[in-house]
Amino acid sequence: MHKHLEQDEIILIEQGTIHAHVGNQERDLHAGGMVFIPAHTWVSVKNTGTETASTVSIFSAPGFEDHLRCESVLASEKLTTISRAEENECDHLGHVVYRDRGEKDPDSGTTAESGAKPLLLEKNEGEQRTWRPEPGEAASNGLIITGGSFIKVSPKNNGSQHLVLMTGSMAPGDAIPTHKHLGQDEILLIEEGTVRVHLGDQYRDIHAGGMVFIPAYTWVGVNNIGSETERGVAIFSAPGFEDHVRCESVPVSEKPTTMTPAEENECAHVGHVVYRDRGEQDSKN
Repeated sequence: MHKHLEQDEIILIEQGTIHAHVGNQERDLHAGGMVFIPAHTWVSVKNTGTETASTVSIFSAPGFEDHLRCESVLASEKLTTISRAEENECDHLGHVVYRDRGEKDPDSGTTAESGAKPLLLEKNEGEQRTWRPEPGEAASNGLIITGGSFIKVSPKNNGSQHLVLMTGSMAPGDAIPTHKHLGQDEILLIEEGTVRVHLGDQYRDIHAGGMVFIPAYTWVGVNNIGSETERGVAIFSAPGFEDHVRCESVPVSEKPTTMTPAEENECAHVGHVVYRDRGEQDSKN
């Protein structure tokens, strides 16, 4: 059991089954599930399945990676036993407190401020949405398709002010058009399928298990070049783009209506994003 003192954390379950205990919530979660852990919240995660659990952790700010480097060595180096004093020093470096290590809890005796709430969600849980089509376009084309896309973490979903997480899918041959985010860095995790990414002046094919880091104000386009549906997770460093997604989509229970170019431009403005092919003003060339 531990808590991060300065960072919110998202844990994505890539493989296996875990039991997560976050604050006063507990739940078993399976591959495709996720956990959102606000800063200053006690958390523990245990592998309760019969196979190795594979997870990905994303933090809202730097810090915990220093703890990991402190308690580990490079794969090419020889391991040495770590002492309790070294563990405590590593925890201090990484802004983390472990309950069983006798470390002082700086939150002890204080009342936690209201803010982001913990989330423990399975793969098919969250705010499910479907893109509104452009003229002549089928409603299921593109990143958001019926039955497979969710906004999971955002200010409206759980009060998160630092991280936003969405999942989506692309059919073979579909693409995310070239665009740039004006206020958020983005991490794109490829869960299934193969995509070709054009990021700034770089091109590369990325396969399942790969990732893309997209700095704010950087042009990016993504094409599904494989023969299967691509499924991915997008994590943003700050709120904003989820408002674009809501503006250009409807809840999955509603019938989508066709968008006009004027509506597309307004949605892009709302979501702090510029699309190269829409003639929108680029605040940073």
